[in-house]
Amino acid sequence: RSCSATARERSRACAAAMPGAKAMEEARSRESYVQQHIRTIEDATAKIVSQLIKDRAEEPLAYMADKFALLAGKEAAGKHVSDDSISRVSRAVQQLQEQLQGLATSSQSTNAANSHVAALEAENQRLRGLLEQRGSMSSERASVNVEPSRTQGSGPPPTAPQPSPLGSRGLAFKSQKHVLLRQSNPSVPHKSGRLQSAMLRPVSAKTRDSKRELTEAESTLVLYAPRMDALAAALCKKLGIAQPPVCTKDVAGVDGAKDVVLAWERFQTDDPNIKLRIEAVKDKHVVLLLNMDDMSSFFEQMALVLYLQRFTVPLPDAEAAARKWKPDAHGQPPRAEVCSVASLSVIIPWNRFCQMERTCRWTRKALPLNVSDTAAATSAPPSPEKATTVTVKKWTNADPNGEFTDVPTLDSFAQMISFEPAEGSTVPRYLLFIDIHEYETVGKSLYSSGQWANREAEYDFTKGRGTYFESAFRTFLSSNWKRDRDLALEFVVFPDFGAHRRFFAMVHEALSLSRSNVLWIEKKRVGEEVMQQQSLNYLDESNERHELAPDAIPDGSRVLIADDFTNSGSTLFGAASIVHNHVASGRKVSVSAFVTHLVAKYDRKTTRTFVRKLHDKGSVLDHFYCSESIPLVVGWVEEEEAEVLAEMRAEAKRGEGEATGDSATEPSSRITVISLAPLLSEWVELTREQRKQGPAESKPKLAEVTTTKPKLSIVCAPGMDSVAESLCEELNKPASNSLNATVAPVEWEHFLSKDPNIKVPFDMIRDKHVVLLLNMDTMEGGGDRAGFFDQVSLLLYLQRFLVPVADAEAAARKWKPDDDGEPVKADVCAVKSLTVLVPWFRFSQMERACRWDWDSAVVDNSGKPRGWTNGRARGAFVDVPTLHSCVAMLSASGSDAAALPRHIVFVDVHEYAPLERALNATGHWDNAKREYDFRRGSGTYFISALQGYLYQLTERIGVKEDVSKCYVVFPDAGAHRRCYTMAVKALGDIGLNQVLFIEKERVAEQTEHKDILYYVNPKGESESWDKLAGEFPDGAHVLLVDDFTNSGSTLFEAAKMIRKRVDKVNGAALAIHAFVTHFVGKCSQKVVANFVKQLRASPPLIDDFTCTDSIPKVIGWLKEEDAKLTKESGAQPQGGAGADGGDNGGDNGGGGVG
Repeated sequence: RSCSATARERSRACAAAMPGAKAMEEARSRESYVQQHIRTIEDATAKIVSQLIKDRAEEPLAYMADKFALLAGKEAAGKHVSDDSISRVSRAVQQLQEQLQGLATSSQSTNAANSHVAALEAENQRLRGLLEQRGSMSSERASVNVEPSRTQGSGPPPTAPQPSPLGSRGLAFKSQKHVLLRQSNPSVPHKSGRLQSAMLRPVSAKTRDSKRELTEAESTLVLYAPRMDALAAALCKKLGIAQPPVCTKDVAGVDGAKDVVLAWERFQTDDPNIKLRIEAVKDKHVVLLLNMDDMSSFFEQMALVLYLQRFTVPLPDAEAAARKWKPDAHGQPPRAEVCSVASLSVIIPWNRFCQMERTCRWTRKALPLNVSDTAAATSAPPSPEKATTVTVKKWTNADPNGEFTDVPTLDSFAQMISFEPAEGSTVPRYLLFIDIHEYETVGKSLYSSGQWANREAEYDFTKGRGTYFESAFRTFLSSNWKRDRDLALEFVVFPDFGAHRRFFAMVHEALSLSRSNVLWIEKKRVGEEVMQQQSLNYLDESNERHELAPDAIPDGSRVLIADDFTNSGSTLFGAASIVHNHVASGRKVSVSAFVTHLVAKYDRKTTRTFVRKLHDKGSVLDHFYCSESIPLVVGWVEEEEAEVLAEMRAEAKRGEGEATGDSATEPSSRITVISLAPLLSEWVELTREQRKQGPAESKPKLAEVTTTKPKLSIVCAPGMDSVAESLCEELNKPASNSLNATVAPVEWEHFLSKDPNIKVPFDMIRDKHVVLLLNMDTMEGGGDRAGFFDQVSLLLYLQRFLVPVADAEAAARKWKPDDDGEPVKADVCAVKSLTVLVPWFRFSQMERACRWDWDSAVVDNSGKPRGWTNGRARGAFVDVPTLHSCVAMLSASGSDAAALPRHIVFVDVHEYAPLERALNATGHWDNAKREYDFRRGSGTYFISALQGYLYQLTERIGVKEDVSKCYVVFPDAGAHRRCYTMAVKALGDIGLNQVLFIEKERVAEQTEHKDILYYVNPKGESESWDKLAGEFPDGAHVLLVDDFTNSGSTLFEAAKMIRKRVDKVNGAALAIHAFVTHFVGKCSQKVVANFVKQLRASPPLIDDFTCTDSIPKVIGWLKEEDAKLTKESGAQPQGGAGADGGDNGGDNGGGGVG
């Protein structure tokens, strides 16, 4: 592992103080680490060997499985130690030798290392001797006898070892009972300090030999995102394989649900609930088709990309299934094997972030706006008394001193999809984009990540192919554009010079056209608007620009207007009009258009307008071609054209057909959708050939950014403004040593396509300590909402960003490259440190590694068919873990990101242990590594709001000095386990019998409350409260506490049980106060409204309810619904929905909201 944050800071301080000090400090830290690791290996080896020789094989094998990631089954029978167990430990000892040698050669501790290598060699010899005595050392196992490693200065040089059949990083051994499940891939760089071991999976020789080994083509599996089924079917047909059944909607409504390979489902909170069939993907060559026409499914697609590279599958275990795969009584999770696919090829037909990301400066400029235009936009008549123009603020990049820069979403996406699993990716990964608008930008980001196995190659303009890129335009020209005409009558026109630059060589090669027949339309900027000039241009053999003469397009010509994408089609229609202006009167030409990606602003209305304009009489376009890369829009296009054609048929039948007595002319389609399947199948075959040739060498780059002048800036996502302002106010108090904190006004805007358009005031974050407040109440951005991708893009941006040097000439050309192709000069910057605050982590519910199966007889609590059950030992499905995927994305950073301190903090996560393991495994965060402190409610990455609430509540209800009548009740044992110690500390003298929990039991597939209260006695044992006290005193205050609630039903059930119990026992008067840190409300306003109605019911079950403002969207609904009911009842409001814990007692018998 790398040094801690403290050690790094100390190293930097030494380096700044004197020359050579940094190297000395690093050497000392490395030396200390090596010595500590040697001692660890010594202890581990001694324990393993000694216990194995004493015929206790199970314990050391389990120890190895935990320490060195070796999967080991129970190989010992009675008091006999099997030969295979000894061989397995021998291989582990050999591996420790190799690891130790790597440490010793990079340190000054050769003597200590050499002595330990000799000890390991002796142990290895003894183990091999045991096998020889038993006559089990066969020729097939002789590969275990690898020449022992020696370090420098340990004697004569060793003989050259035989090359391993598994590659430079694989272990050289063979075994009849074990096969390598995964082996290290030299193409993928390992993270610094992270040791990897081969993963072993027991496979019987009988099973292995009885099955024919599948070819790579036969073991290829195509998985696909929703709406990609048609393209997947065509691709499978081209590859000659069967299309796997993938469910892209509720499985309950699908025939043959038990046979699906992948199910894209969602919980009621709209969070992903993805199920994956284990045997269908394990050890297969997987081709994954992603779909980016809808950002609401972006996260789960990224989660699947990460998951396929390494996933955990529980071993079949009836006992673990009976307890729903929870840890056992000793806290041990179910046994599992670590699996992966054989290779992963990710295909992104449409990358919605592909528009050019230019490094430039922005500022808001006051511009005049015609009032009549404003009135037209708002459907209001202009007032003659008012001025004819108003002033509005609009973004402009024409100011060389602009104070904002863009957050590059394309670069952020490249970093996110390139993140490797925590343990290191060992499967070959390939990535493909189709006709990306600016390939250089994303190519640099992908190349610097060093994670993709594509062969390195420059972009070939003739073939439309590069390292990560293919062009559908090339396929269209060769397959769909007939070339049986006179070449002098063939013209290709590009709407701008950028498209001409990208596609000219491809057109020239495919169609053999004259240079004067490959044209482009010049654009010019008038103020802030970009307009097409009414001229066609071409380049001669000397690359000199010439303008096509008027009327130069001859009669009978065929013109193709081509571009990579269009947002609304206006550019295509404008280009077609310019082409017709170059045709002399009386001549007839055919004008068609092709784009790979029809975006249409992802809007049905825009799509309808485009289709109807194409079919209008006198349309300047005769035909339109596009690919199926954006299935949402293509589906709309087909529906809209079918409607237009039906109207045309009806009109023709009423008109011409009836008037003349002849049959009406059948209107024809003007839209052709081109299949991408031939192109994709060709690329898949190419990746197979690349795997045979071996991986390409990766060359990741690293960058150090020096920052100065530390100050603190708070950056917050939309909805977190009030939290940011309160935090800023607290940090600027004298008690906080006046950190001079400010809130940086980040502009979270979106384009019409809902893609992020984020502007950042770079001077307020450059060289500052930045606190980033995330808001996970919505996953999809748009309007005033910042989605998950938007926020992660900013997180990545803060770790390295470019600020252009103020340059009037560069600003005049809108920060484009100059005539020589040189980009603008820019400074590489970063923040001083980054602290990420996550008030609500929506994926914090426990992600259990368990098996699922489909049974249509299984129903949920409401009696509706649910189907999924995890109560079977051999379930065929596993969950795709969204928690680990989200951590991976939050922890992503480019290899050229700055070396800066990074911290991340979560508030009251439901299960902190899995999250902590996932965060630690990334090696990305610098939080101090320490255990969760139950008394303080804080840990490595976690803080709790509970303790502060309990302090406030006891003060508010007047029992701070005497808590004898205070009772803390948790709705289940899990909440009691997490928060018990914290509650005791917060309430001071509260007794053990005053901190209670309600037991839950599972009846079939449903969880129900028992009407029994429990407490934990001084021995740590759970006992029924009835045996100790059994009743609440008159005037008691019951504090009902949990970390989150989805709908409030758990709280109301608990309160109902308590009041029913009181009425039955003594009829005491008591007040029930409920608190949750996160009120989720299933992220539905209807659920929130129902909760408020229940809370205000009379008589009340809960007297008052308090929650934090960790989920702004839901809190807004809570305030709205509470105010609505308050107004209807005519009662005075009893406190707004917030986090202040103010006096929120109920009114008119109803509960209050705080």
